[in-house]
Amino acid sequence: MYAGSSARSGYSDGPQYTMSRAINHAKADHELLMAIKKATSPEETSPKQKHVRTCIMYTWDNKTSQPFWVGLKNSPMLANEVQCFKALITIHKVIRQGAPVTLPEAISEIPWLQNLPRMLLSGYGSYTGLIRGYIEFLVYKLEFHRIHPDFTGTFDYEEYAALKGTSDPNEGYETIMELMNLQDRLDHFQRMVMASLRASPAVECRLSSLVPLIEESYGIYRFVTSMLRAMHNRVGSLDALAPLRSRYATQHFMLRDFYAHCRQHRYLTSLIAIPTLADQPPPLFDTDEPALPAIPARPVTPPEDNDKDDQADLWEQFNLQQQQQQQQQEELERQRQRDLDLAAQQEEQDRLARERAALEEQQLAAQQLAAQQMQLQGALSDRDARLAQLIEQLQRAKAQYERDQVAIQQYDAKLRELQGMLANAAPSDALRKLQEELAQWKPRTEALAKLYAQLRKEHLDLLTKYRELGARTQAQVANADTLGKLQAQLNAKNLQLAEMLAARDEYKKQAEMAKMDMQELQDLRRQAEAARRELENYKRDKEEEIAVLQTGMDQSLLALTEMKKRLEEGTGSGAVQIAEMERAHAARLDRILDAILLACVQKVQQAAQELESSVHAGNVTATPEYTLSVLDQASQTSGELAQGFLTYLVGGDQSGAITSANAFAYVVGSLLNNVKGVVTRLTGTNVEADDAAAEELVLVGKQAAAAVVQWFTGLTSSALEPVDPAMRPTKVNQLHATVQAQLQRLGTVMEKHSGAAAALVQQGAAQGDLGDLVEREMQAAAQAIADATARLQALLSTPALDAAPATLQVHSAILSAAMALMNAIANLIRCATLTQQEIATHGKQSTGGSEAAFYKKHHRWTEGLISAAKAIAYATSVLVETADGVVQGSHSMEQLVVAANEVAAATAQLVAASRVKAVQGSKTQDKLEAAASAVTTATRLLVKAAKDAARREQENKDLRDFGQLSLHDLKTQEMEQQVKILTLEKELVAARSVLAQMRKASYHNVE
Repeated sequence: MYAGSSARSGYSDGPQYTMSRAINHAKADHELLMAIKKATSPEETSPKQKHVRTCIMYTWDNKTSQPFWVGLKNSPMLANEVQCFKALITIHKVIRQGAPVTLPEAISEIPWLQNLPRMLLSGYGSYTGLIRGYIEFLVYKLEFHRIHPDFTGTFDYEEYAALKGTSDPNEGYETIMELMNLQDRLDHFQRMVMASLRASPAVECRLSSLVPLIEESYGIYRFVTSMLRAMHNRVGSLDALAPLRSRYATQHFMLRDFYAHCRQHRYLTSLIAIPTLADQPPPLFDTDEPALPAIPARPVTPPEDNDKDDQADLWEQFNLQQQQQQQQQEELERQRQRDLDLAAQQEEQDRLARERAALEEQQLAAQQLAAQQMQLQGALSDRDARLAQLIEQLQRAKAQYERDQVAIQQYDAKLRELQGMLANAAPSDALRKLQEELAQWKPRTEALAKLYAQLRKEHLDLLTKYRELGARTQAQVANADTLGKLQAQLNAKNLQLAEMLAARDEYKKQAEMAKMDMQELQDLRRQAEAARRELENYKRDKEEEIAVLQTGMDQSLLALTEMKKRLEEGTGSGAVQIAEMERAHAARLDRILDAILLACVQKVQQAAQELESSVHAGNVTATPEYTLSVLDQASQTSGELAQGFLTYLVGGDQSGAITSANAFAYVVGSLLNNVKGVVTRLTGTNVEADDAAAEELVLVGKQAAAAVVQWFTGLTSSALEPVDPAMRPTKVNQLHATVQAQLQRLGTVMEKHSGAAAALVQQGAAQGDLGDLVEREMQAAAQAIADATARLQALLSTPALDAAPATLQVHSAILSAAMALMNAIANLIRCATLTQQEIATHGKQSTGGSEAAFYKKHHRWTEGLISAAKAIAYATSVLVETADGVVQGSHSMEQLVVAANEVAAATAQLVAASRVKAVQGSKTQDKLEAAASAVTTATRLLVKAAKDAARREQENKDLRDFGQLSLHDLKTQEMEQQVKILTLEKELVAARSVLAQMRKASYHNVE
């Protein structure tokens, strides 16, 4: 808010600029750039209100804020932490009070805001933490407005918006929670600002960031109060809204303390009216609702004089005594205010003591309740044990009852059988025996009947006891729930006590600081009195000297005027020559820069022609993963070129633009060469789908090269000369955006051909262990090399017994060359592992994150590294198998040559992947390059040994005397050889097609 504008002072409903007037856009743009430059000046003062007001008025006059964002991005705000912090204050005020279109356009700039800390050029100063905290708050605020577009940037209170937000209770609950979350983010940032005030005596810049925070926090507070009342009127259950009420009370006390701290700074009270909140939160569900907190009246402050004179007048020393008396009166007033503050602090400490005593009583009651709970839990455990015993007895009684029932049924059946036999049989000895047996069974049956009746009674008694115990259990559970609620209340009270103790300590510190200030004030008074007496003495001594000096000064001015006239007559022609020399020098520098840019254009055009040419095969060992890592390097280098050229346009040196232009041209040429290699592999499959994919890659690569050429051409002096100097940075950014879009499109097409390495990296990223994944792949490659070396050593130590001496000599030479190659590859793997660890450590230190975050950010480079490690492990195993086959006689020398070439290609891919992210001036990278040269030499020796052996074997087979053949036989064998040649050529074409298809499949299935 602005002190000089009554229309937008205090907590008004925001600016409503509805005027219609003719606007000079060129002049408005120039005034906007000047206002941004002055508002973000490097001085550690607050942004001038008139400059910020110019930015806000521009959004209302032009119905857009895009030039404001472009001006910020092109300003040198990133070179200084103070400038960056003042830019954030300006952004916050423009977002709050700008035109309605400002908020949606600001939401689209969230990625740029999030990248500001990484782009900041200065070190870790006192403003670094504040800048990060301010950016987090602004991003959260913009995300809130993205979700809730009904709220204005200033959070001006409107009753209809509050009632609209609570029409649906669920939606209203979520809206209130999100408003409270935003309030918490605001409180976190203002605490950071308050804590940083003691770090430096220059506090004006930091305090100015609190002005929009005070206004915004009060607007949010009024919205939350109104919406909570509406929710209580709509929702009948008070318990459902208890969490919101508790959090509302916490934020009320937080805002009250925040406003109290702000009132202690005279700078803030002179700019805005700081709200005053009651000691307790207002009621939210009473029938007679009080009005919302009133908007405090803004004190009238005199307009600030922005045009202060830089030179002090000599005659103002005579008024020094009067100014000192006025300062003494102001010091007395401030002392009286401090006494009042100390009295208020003492009263607050007494209140805290009373609350602490009450809290101790509550803690004692809670302890007694906890003891009762423990006793209740002991009784409950005893009851559970007794219940388990009774249930066990009941189960045993049921089992006995079932057994007795079975026995009774058996006895009844036996009795009926005996009765039937008795009725049918004649009286005999058997009848008497049956009667005797019946007499024996009858008492037993009666005894069982009695036992059954007793067991049934016990069963009913146990059921009754079980019901009683169930009722007691329910009562115990209810008591436990009540105890849990009391414990939660006790924890809340403990937290409140901790906050009160922290506030008490803060008040004590403030009281000690006030005492120190008082002592310092007394010392300053004594010093001022001594200085006043010394000034009076000095003034009396210098009065006569002033008169003499005044006379001498008048004479000197006359002489100086005459000398100036003569000097202007003599130096007029020299100034013209100097201006001409400066223009010639600037033109010469422009021609040099244009020549460098045109050389970069020729380099890119040559790479584009090779991409289209069928003669050049490109880097045939390149994989899509490695090509994507080179593409990431090209995107990064293009950003460096844009930054270097923008620095040059604002008056910087040309060296940065020249260096970044050459680097970008080289990386683009390497990228197109690798794309050509991937295209060569695809076009060798003779499959229409692969040919279409290759054509798509060539087309997208040509478009990317054309965009780069257009960018280089557009940066020349002849292309920038017709453009307005203020719009030149915009043109550079537009060309840069076009190049980035084309490179991103090329990356999207190339990602279609990436294979298992990409899937493996995605899986590792999901699990969060990319660093461990890369280390495992490198260790697997090293283990494969070690296994291959051991196997070759075993082959060397066990020669074939049935082979000829010449054959044994050839095999020994081949295996020795293979062993040398394995040792060179093992050294290469060790150097590559050290290089990869160095790159990860350097990347982690430069970004401030973890190694896993570095690998995840540069996932394309990680894919290329993993693909290269897998390729080395596989190629090494194939080479050992082939060498073993050559010794055993199952493989040919040609197969060994192919296997050796595959190993060389895999190692070249690993070295190239390490070069992409190599640390500049690294000794480890130099060792890796030396190890790669050793691998190349060992591969060349192995291929030479295999070819020599194959040549000798072929020469031994071809030792035939064709002079002994007749003419007919000679012609017949000649035709047979021609047929054989045609057959082999046909098989060669088919084999090449199969090989291309296999390489295509290897992109997606790397073992």
